[in-house]
Amino acid sequence: MSSTSMLYRVFVILLCSLLLISCSTTTSQGDKKVLESIQSILVLPVQATPEKQSDHSQLETGVMAMNRSLIHYFEDKSYAKFLTDFDRLTDDMPSGNRLSLIQNVGRKYESDAVLLCDISRYVERKGKTYAIESPASVAFGCKLIEVKTGRAACFFNFDETQQAVTDNLLAAKLRLKWLTAEELLNEGLQKKLSACPYVTR
Repeated sequence: MSSTSMLYRVFVILLCSLLLISCSTTTSQGDKKVLESIQSILVLPVQATPEKQSDHSQLETGVMAMNRSLIHYFEDKSYAKFLTDFDRLTDDMPSGNRLSLIQNVGRKYESDAVLLCDISRYVERKGKTYAIESPASVAFGCKLIEVKTGRAACFFNFDETQQAVTDNLLAAKLRLKWLTAEELLNEGLQKKLSACPYVTR
């Protein structure tokens, strides 16, 4: 290979590296601006969105459990407010798509972002702490909507059915007992919220 070709390849590699660094810096600065713009969060009541092929009978219990978990997570955070009756409030607002309604509610309560969560599965374990017939199973998702732009600043999903020690050796190291559905939900929600920089201050 000639020295000219070698120099050309080195130049191309350096140029690509600079472009990647530039893009990374731009994204970081953009995220920082969003982070600085979200100083207050309105937490909406959890909504039930049942899976098509699942037991819906326990879902309302799951809604209440998730609301309790959210209150517990945000109770000592001064930047968070809770809305107890979202449906009744939106009845008095002009009709529109759900995103517009969420933004309007956020503006009404002078919040920079709105956290909305839904739960689609909540199945309690059958049995006791160390001996069960079937494990707890939970599925939910959350979005943090920036009021000004309507974009999702943060979103996540959690879908887990606790596995037996014989099925998952890693799980055996982490858990030595069978969790209730509420314990599994609390664990998942805590982990997911803590990974979102806009709600972790």
